[in-house]
Amino acid sequence: MSKKTINSNVEKIMGLTPMQNGMLYHKMLNDESTEYVLQHVFSIQGKLYEDLLKQSIELLTYKYEVLRTVFLYRKVAQPKQVILKQRKAMMQIVDLTTLTDEEQQKNIELTKSLDVHKGFDLEKDNLFRVTVIRLSDTKSILLQTVHHIIMDGWCNAILFQDLIKYYEALKSGKSYADMMAIVEGEKRRTAPFSSYVKWVESQDENEGLDYWKNLLEDYSSIAEIKPMVKPRKTSSRVDLVELQLEKESSKRLQEYAVKYNLTLNTVLEAAWGVVLQRYNYTDDVVFGKVVSGRNAAIPGIDHAVGLFINTIPVRVQTSETDKVVDVLKRVQEQAMDSVRYDYCSLAEVQQQSELKQNLIKTLFVYENYYVDESMNQTMSDIDIAMDSQREQTNYGLSVGTFLTDCIHAKFMFDPNEYEKQEVERIAKHYLYVLEEMSQDIELPIKQLSMIDEEETQLVTKAYNSNYQEYDHTKDVISVFEEIVDKYQDHTAVVYQSEHITYQELNRRANRIASWLRSRGIGEGNCVAVMTRRGIAMIEAIYGVIKSGGAYVPIDLSYPKDRIEYILKDCSAKAIITTEDSLEDWDNLSVLCLSDPALKE
Repeated sequence: MSKKTINSNVEKIMGLTPMQNGMLYHKMLNDESTEYVLQHVFSIQGKLYEDLLKQSIELLTYKYEVLRTVFLYRKVAQPKQVILKQRKAMMQIVDLTTLTDEEQQKNIELTKSLDVHKGFDLEKDNLFRVTVIRLSDTKSILLQTVHHIIMDGWCNAILFQDLIKYYEALKSGKSYADMMAIVEGEKRRTAPFSSYVKWVESQDENEGLDYWKNLLEDYSSIAEIKPMVKPRKTSSRVDLVELQLEKESSKRLQEYAVKYNLTLNTVLEAAWGVVLQRYNYTDDVVFGKVVSGRNAAIPGIDHAVGLFINTIPVRVQTSETDKVVDVLKRVQEQAMDSVRYDYCSLAEVQQQSELKQNLIKTLFVYENYYVDESMNQTMSDIDIAMDSQREQTNYGLSVGTFLTDCIHAKFMFDPNEYEKQEVERIAKHYLYVLEEMSQDIELPIKQLSMIDEEETQLVTKAYNSNYQEYDHTKDVISVFEEIVDKYQDHTAVVYQSEHITYQELNRRANRIASWLRSRGIGEGNCVAVMTRRGIAMIEAIYGVIKSGGAYVPIDLSYPKDRIEYILKDCSAKAIITTEDSLEDWDNLSVLCLSDPALKE
């Protein structure tokens, strides 16, 4: 669509919400990325009237302005979203009726993949498109593909229910003109997304950022789950692991939530905070939480269609004396305070922290709507069921939770970052924390475990079954020398791109030991090791041990007075360092390991 065409067809021009700006930013970073391309796949049993389906999509497009939106950002000072007066619905037909079942299945998967990887040109394309895959006269597949920048998950059921309603009305004999009149009335009674954009722009950004700055004060650790194994590269950018908590445990958690005036959302997000704490060996973590954004004072906002969600930080802090319920109450209180400022841009919020863009590494969302059931419909002569849904964010690991008859947890991950088996283990740890909470919400938080008895046995017995007989008459240097003789040409130490064999490590350690002994330093003497991390540190440690002395590691970044105190306190006789310009410390002997003579 040309800009000339857009100019003659403009209904409104407005700015972007914080979340839209974030999605646009990632789109601009990588225009080919499939991040934020959402796809719903439906199976249809029965005769589908494709002309009526297209008319129904046209009616949807007329009712909801977000379906008529394009984004101008390439040659403008500030990105804008433009709502067009008119926009034709995008629907295409893929006919597979002449193929075998096996060929059909291959082509269905190919069509789905091509549709996702086609992506969207935000300035030109219709950002909501439908593909009908014909399999027979009474069997079809329907793909609904949309860019996340125009709508959130809450909207899926709203659009789908309207689509079915319009299709049924047209099929029953109502004319398109009659339906357009009906939709016109519905449109006037529906809150437009533009009213939310205006509301966001009217909020006090400085007040909001002050709140977030205070919440994130003194937080400096990155809470992430680093993959243990680097997976093989794959063209897929998203995969899913889904588990569910047992019904009885789910029921108990709901009962606890009611008893203590908590929301289930609070319980589930606090549990994720506990998992992050355990993985990062800390009692203070921050992660991202997706909020609905529908707390704005706009009439009918619950039934509006658009991108209302936003991502905000959640900080979970615990102490030795906390009970589980104490932590849950604090997380709930934080959520109640945060909701007043959840309109702020995540990019700006992160700037209020020490970590900046590294503040959030994982994403949590509680879906207080559940799409699958509301999007399974039986009409007069066709059945529609949602087979799958596809979404992708720019986070390597995201946790989605929702409640049906039990609590479900969906772990969405980038298979180029995580092995599926590893994510399955993380998911099990999360569910086990919830299981523990469900047993006793008054349990001390330090007693909360994330591994069950089976994994405990595996860790304590199977992984640690390394019992060996040792000759206790030998010291560490004797054992080391035996290993050198046996594996002299094998690599002993690796640091980044450097490596050293056992023979070379032993030779350098002997030189250091010889230097120390030549200065009368040996048994009963302390030697300060002031080296940067690397192979030289290992050389120094073995050299001191071989001399008979004891090594005292000292961090080079320590203040001078602290280093002086340590040297005096241990009565150091010498210093081994990697620094050429180390200052004179009370006339102690100083050996610089960068001296070429040591490596000759």
